[in-house]
Amino acid sequence: MGTQERRERERQEFRTKILEAASQLLTTEGYDAVTMRMIAQKIEYSVAALYQHFENKETIFGELSRQVFRQMGSQFNAVLAGIEDPIERLRAAASLYIGFAVQCPQYFRLVLMTRLPRVAPTTPHNGEKDDPELIFFIPFRAAVEDAIRADLLRPELSDDELIAQALWGAIHGLATLEVQAAFLSVWIDFRDLDVRRDFLVATLLRGIQRQPDS
Repeated sequence: MGTQERRERERQEFRTKILEAASQLLTTEGYDAVTMRMIAQKIEYSVAALYQHFENKETIFGELSRQVFRQMGSQFNAVLAGIEDPIERLRAAASLYIGFAVQCPQYFRLVLMTRLPRVAPTTPHNGEKDDPELIFFIPFRAAVEDAIRADLLRPELSDDELIAQALWGAIHGLATLEVQAAFLSVWIDFRDLDVRRDFLVATLLRGIQRQPDS
């Protein structure tokens, strides 16, 4: 291995260290509390060393967000690709989305509830907006497209983008409530999450289907 290749490998390994430390601090401290100094202390390097690789905290978490999006996209594609029925695909996508929120709340908050500046890592590169391995919304929208082609939806429903975004918004609302409003359980006797999820998804799908009882 030449000098240039070794330096590039070392650079990538150091960036990985930074991202792993940021990920761990995200879990224990939360996004707002994490600072560049805390990340530097975590990996036992100077703050100046971090700035050689990332402009600021936002670019670190922007890059981490990109990685999480790719993991979500890969998982969605792996599961949904094996489901032929588009309605069942939508049902499975809802379960995956809410499951991600519950199992990885810190990442859900970061990528779907945190307003990061429009820095390079959070701005799509060429072709990324249409990459199903990066954007989990694409296979979700594809299921809606397939349902329209199969004549499974009500005849007046033809805008796949609008339908997919509206369904996603409703599912996101339930996921956000579960992740962000845990304190409400003291005030409200919430039904089991699986029960609420199944009821919401069944109601949404029934509302858009041409023959919901078939």
